Amino acid sequence: MQTRTRRRLEASAAFHAVLDTPELLENILSCLDSRTLLTSAYRVSRRWRATITGSPVLQRMLFFKAEEFVPQPDGRVERTHNPLLVDAFPPWFIDGGGLHCLNGFSRSKFEDLPMAKSASTLRAFMQPTASWRIMFTSQPPVHKVGCWMSHYPYAGELIDHLNFRFRILRFPHGFRMGKFYHLTQRYLGDISGPYCTINWNPRDPATLANLIRITHVRNTPARDTCAAAVDMIVAGAMSDAWMHPGVCSPGTRKRAAFRKKFTLKNLEGEEIVGPASNDGPENKYKNIVEFAADLDASESASV
Repeated sequence: MQTRTRRRLEASAAFHAVLDTPELLENILSCLDSRTLLTSAYRVSRRWRATITGSPVLQRMLFFKAEEFVPQPDGRVERTHNPLLVDAFPPWFIDGGGLHCLNGFSRSKFEDLPMAKSASTLRAFMQPTASWRIMFTSQPPVHKVGCWMSHYPYAGELIDHLNFRFRILRFPHGFRMGKFYHLTQRYLGDISGPYCTINWNPRDPATLANLIRITHVRNTPARDTCAAAVDMIVAGAMSDAWMHPGVCSPGTRKRAAFRKKFTLKNLEGEEIVGPASNDGPENKYKNIVEFAADLDASESASV
């Protein structure tokens, strides 16, 4: 009996010695999936929490710290989506392609999100300190987001390249989910129509074909130049009929209700006005021909 007790005590001491060694504990925790690491292991003890928050390896696993990467010879970057965010925000990680709600996603998709299943869950997700807000959307992180806007005038007006506008938002420290959520929420609740599309592969031929779907508009070189300058594209459509429906129209009321329920707030309880902006000219919307010309001029000047 004494021998068995002694062995048990020795095993327990060895077990705790391993867990009390930061390097060994880090190796063990790195074998967990990201959900278990964030939601279960993080709550075990202060020591485990300190190990998780202080380990660059574990922080990269949780998409809080950026992975280093080397681009492919053709400039492409292979990215891995954050699995926790894919589960929590599915529409953001489906490569949409087209500019309609069958391929993109609409305001109604927000109601289908896991966070919208109950009022208490929604309150927890919308907390200013919620961890999902500071997670990178992918590894390695996105740094340049293209914003594409197709403007459809009233019936009978001619559509040309002036109806397709573009700008670039830069995120030098990486594109995090809080900014991504807010950008799409702004598209759907303010500056665009009732749907938008996420394009994770801006150089893909199907993506390029769907950005301009009007057959008589032939400015594809300008389109391709704009798309090649960014890591991903958020695309929306704006119609004169949508933007001027009347103050008390059902569309206006729905947009207001959507914004009230799903707009992010800061620590002071104020609405976040917009994603981090840049003061440079490329942060301003221009038609695609002008924007592509600016990109070409900038590239020539840097050579």
